[in-house]
Amino acid sequence: MADAILQTQTNALYGVLFDEHKEAAFANYRLWESMGFVIAYAYSTYLCVYVKLYIVLSVLIVSMVLYGLVEYHTYKKKPPICCDTENKRESLPRVEQTYM
Repeated sequence: MADAILQTQTNALYGVLFDEHKEAAFANYRLWESMGFVIAYAYSTYLCVYVKLYIVLSVLIVSMVLYGLVEYHTYKKKPPICCDTENKRESLPRVEQTYM
């Protein structure tokens, strides 16, 4: 279940970050994901379990830090939200409340 959530969030992040080049972004993501599988398979018979756990933990920590940096840079690039209430009312579609 955790892997499914992580895969979904990663795909959504790539969709948001690379809005104009989605196909290339997803292809690049799948390429590096497959390379990780190949590398892990290649060293799986040569290393002990605790060494593999250290490798996975270090990759996890590095990826968490880099994810935080991407979120920060995306937040800094975001255009400011307009606080003008008159223009905001005109641009939003009108929604009527319905009661049951």
